[in-house]
Formats: sequence, C-alpha cells, structure tokens
Amino acid sequence: MQDGPGKEELEDGSKYDGMFKNGKKWGQGTYKWADESVYTGNWVDNNIEGEGEYKWPDGRVYNGQWKENKLHGKGVYTWPDGRRYEGEYQNDKKHGMGSYYWPDGKAYEGQWVNGKQHGEARFTNSKGRSKLGLWENGERVKWLDAKSSMRSRSSKSK
Repeated sequence: MQDGPGKEELEDGSKYDGMFKNGKKWGQGTYKWADESVYTGNWVDNNIEGEGEYKWPDGRVYNGQWKENKLHGKGVYTWPDGRRYEGEYQNDKKHGMGSYYWPDGKAYEGQWVNGKQHGEARFTNSKGRSKLGLWENGERVKWLDAKSSMRSRSSKSK
C-alpha cells in the first residue's frame, strides 16, 4: 500500500506525483490529466481538498480553496482574455462576496448567489465611473441612488 512520497501513472496518461497515505492521495501533490489539465495542491482521501491551483489547457487558472473536488471558499479565477473573479465559492459556483473584473476596466463588486450576481453591488464602467445597483439572478434590476442605498443598509442593520 502506498504511503509517503510516490508517483502514479494511469493507462490514460494521467500522472500523480505527491504524497500518499494508506494507498490514497493525501497531502501535497500534483496531478496532470490526459487533457493537460494540472492541479497542484492539497489532497485528502483521494479528493482535492484545501488550498491548490488548477490550470486548464485553454489558459484558465483557479487558485484558492477546495472541498471534495469543488471550488469552495475563497479563490481567484482568471481567464486568458483578462477577465478575473476574486471572491467566495460554494460547490463550484460564485457564492458570497466577490468582485468580477473585465479587461476593459468594468467591474462588479458585491454579492453572488448560486453563480449569479444577486443583491446590492457597485458597478464600475469602462470609464471608471461607478454606481450602486441592485441585481437579481444575474440581471441588474435598478440603479440605486446614495439615499436609497443608505436606507437599505440601515434597515438591514436593525
């Protein structure tokens, strides 16, 4: 039974180089899939768990927290075209506080629910002007002025 540092190569060309415990990937290791995807980070009981970086062959990269092979916790996801998301994930979806940046300078900074913009957030356009808005299920519902935004915050704190 594998225990400690080792290497494993599968018939499909996938390779693992890292730590084992009781025959399972456990601790730090690097797994390279046959499609050239690569994960480097922590493993627990053969699952991606804890901190690590996953790189896809198309140039996408996720660096952050994992739970049972899913993006879960805080992380940064980048795309080769310059888009970037920094924030929280739950079960492979953006969920909680997070900021999404476009290459042209636009930004969304606020709440996400089940992978979609949802709640009050600050949107910055490509010219650097920002305003508060309200989103539901990924769609902007309305722009908020400073007074209505302050009212909604004070009512939430009660």
